[in-house]
Formats: sequence, C-alpha cells, structure tokens
Amino acid sequence: MPDKPELLIVDDEPSILANCEKILGKLNFNITTASNGLEALTLLKARSFDVVITDLKMSRMGGMAVLDHSGAPAGNPGHRHDGFCFGGFCRGGDEIRGF
Repeated sequence: MPDKPELLIVDDEPSILANCEKILGKLNFNITTASNGLEALTLLKARSFDVVITDLKMSRMGGMAVLDHSGAPAGNPGHRHDGFCFGGFCRGGDEIRGF
C-alpha cells in the first residue's frame, strides 16, 4: 500500500485551520499544519509535501510569498511542491497565478 500523500495546510485563523484539518483528514492525507507563513516556510525547507494549501492573506507572510520562497527541501533538490492559495476576498489579478 502506498504512503499517504503529505499535505501542508497554512492559515493564521485557528478555526479555519482546524476545520480544514478535520475535513481533509478524512481524505487519507498525512496532514501538517502551520499557523503562519514563516512557520510554513520552515517546514517546507525541512521536508517534502505533496500539496500545500495556504491562505492568501496572512499577517506575517502571505500565501503567495510562502509558495514563491518555498524552494526544495533539504536532501531532496528535485522535489516540487504543488500548491494553491485561497482567501476570503479577491481583487483583480489575485484569482489566478501559476506556481
């Protein structure tokens, strides 16, 4: 049986983070959470995740900055994180951006 996919969820609102973890945890992922962008960046530098789901607007570091600066984790230079951002509001141009 293959390993469960590794999922990192990043949000600075505890209730949203908890709900995402609860819902997505039922879908057979190994879930790690981070409560801000800087914490997420530390995790992304240390290990590999198959998918990163992050809030777009956070106080310490936004989701796009997390994905832009994530790079490859130590010991796995060829790994690429697939990720996307979500937010409660959008302005023109924020809706779509490639990773």
